[in-house]
Amino acid sequence: MRSARLVAGLSAVLLSLACPTGTNPPPPDPNPTPGTDSCTVGTSTLELPLPDEPGTLPDFAGQAVDVSCVGAPVAIGAGATATLQGCVDIFGLGGKAKSGIMVAIFGDDQDPKAEAPAYGETEIFVKLDADGRDCAGVDADFEGCRAAACSKEGYYRIANVPTHVPLTMKVYKAGDADVIETYTWGVVFDYLETTAVDGKVYYEANLVYKSTYDSIPTLAGRIVDGQQNTADGVGRGVVAGEIRDCQDRVVQGATITTDQYDPSTKITYFDGNTDDPKPALARLSTNTDGLYVVLNATTDAAKAQHVLSAGMIDPACTGEDCACVLLGTRTIRAYPDSVSIATFRGDFPTDT
Repeated sequence: MRSARLVAGLSAVLLSLACPTGTNPPPPDPNPTPGTDSCTVGTSTLELPLPDEPGTLPDFAGQAVDVSCVGAPVAIGAGATATLQGCVDIFGLGGKAKSGIMVAIFGDDQDPKAEAPAYGETEIFVKLDADGRDCAGVDADFEGCRAAACSKEGYYRIANVPTHVPLTMKVYKAGDADVIETYTWGVVFDYLETTAVDGKVYYEANLVYKSTYDSIPTLAGRIVDGQQNTADGVGRGVVAGEIRDCQDRVVQGATITTDQYDPSTKITYFDGNTDDPKPALARLSTNTDGLYVVLNATTDAAKAQHVLSAGMIDPACTGEDCACVLLGTRTIRAYPDSVSIATFRGDFPTDT
């Protein structure tokens, strides 16, 4: 399971960006930051772009944003292992899932670009694998039959994946330039939206194809360096996700930053239209969809690791010079020619 809004929003950013007229991209934005004003977080040195509105819960009107787990993570007890399985979700252009696509699960402390997956890896099944099977009967749980029922006709299953600890999922196909490596960071299984049932966790594997990645060429003049050749491993990347509170509720009026932000990076938010979401370049904080995207994220060896921070204006403040409160941090990596997905839900829970 996974938020449909995140998929729709990232799809929109990748698909709705029109290519520039002529052969040259638009001139660089003279003010590439999300806003000129900053917001300090409590007594720390951390500064966030100042939100353009107070933090609210658009789906729970009148209720306060829950930040109780920030700095005081929820103890959910020792985890177990579960069988992780689900459809492959390809957002945007590109059609159906391909044979040979791999799904791998890494520990939160691993570099999934350079290391072997600690918790398993499998090749997906596709609809064609169901040929000759009794999918309406005894073979209903066979992965190929499951794939036939998925909208993108791909399905995976990996046994003995740990729960209650943050993990990273990587979806890729080595040697296939049409498949963009897609990383989903900080997923905790059997928690919030990923409840285990009878020892199984259902979770869609995110994937982007090159046809979608190629539609990124402009967003306020911010191209992704190296996107012309996504097979050479040279250039920058894309980071995207949602900002939610400790109860997994979408937060409106939140901002995000990365400690690797530079003048070539662009952070933007969305218009809140859940049916057809599009980037809203005038917004300085999340809309009712809670979505953000970081384009042209740094990826060189010294700057590949990003500490993402999210926050909102302190709700207890009524003046003009309010501080912000932290909604959480995430440490992820960005790679050339890739998409990294990181969603905030306060601090990670503890398994002790």
